[in-house]
Amino acid sequence: MGPQGRTETTSETGGFFPHCLYSFPNYPDGLVRTSVLQLGRFLLAYLNEGALENKRILKPESVRTIFSHDHFGGGLCWVERALPGGDSIWAHSGGDPGINALMCFRTSDQAGFMILANTDDAGLGPLIMRMLQEA
Repeated sequence: MGPQGRTETTSETGGFFPHCLYSFPNYPDGLVRTSVLQLGRFLLAYLNEGALENKRILKPESVRTIFSHDHFGGGLCWVERALPGGDSIWAHSGGDPGINALMCFRTSDQAGFMILANTDDAGLGPLIMRMLQEA
């Protein structure tokens, strides 16, 4: 199988290999199912020091630890990236064959977004930069 699920041997699917439904128990993230709305609510809790709609999801000190630089030069499962102009974003991404996910926010104004895509193509950089410009 080649890049992005293409295969040279499957003519009846137009050259694409269909991926199965994911039930990949690679803890702790395997088998997690969500929507952009649900993931957005989780991002809001991060931005609100672990609270959402007056309910505590994470302790404030846990959120501070997650976004500290004490873990392999970055946050705990999050990475901080510099942007042109001196600002930065914190981002968390993931994926498996045929899927790609990204959740991030800009530190200066906490504008954030998520991308859930049915591709394993890592070429989402231009889309990410455009979303940051529009936010």
